[in-house]
Amino acid sequence: MKSRIVVWTLVAIVVIVGMIVVLTAPKTSPSPRVSRETIETEAARAESQLDRLTARIAEQRKSGAPGTRNERLDEAEGLLAEARDKLGQAKQATDVKEAQQFLIDGSKSLRKARRTIQLAKRP
Repeated sequence: MKSRIVVWTLVAIVVIVGMIVVLTAPKTSPSPRVSRETIETEAARAESQLDRLTARIAEQRKSGAPGTRNERLDEAEGLLAEARDKLGQAKQATDVKEAQQFLIDGSKSLRKARRTIQLAKRP
């Protein structure tokens, strides 16, 4: 009977120590590996988005919708030019981290341009 109590006490201690180790372990997961191919595919995707947004701006300018604000469209075109420049720098960069940063900056400019185009449609 005494040995059963000792065994269960040891099992409980091991379980408690295991829970403490699991709960206090660092919760950071390793960052995904970024390769040159990944950057090139992301840059190609961003360029296709850039082309679609450019076409959307041209369409809105042609339609001359009454609620369209041309100053917002001009701002969006500037952001698209900035994004195109950043994507070009990402393709030309030799360092993967530098290229990734240019790609992130270009994506941010694309997002801002998309939002500006949406705001240009509102009266």
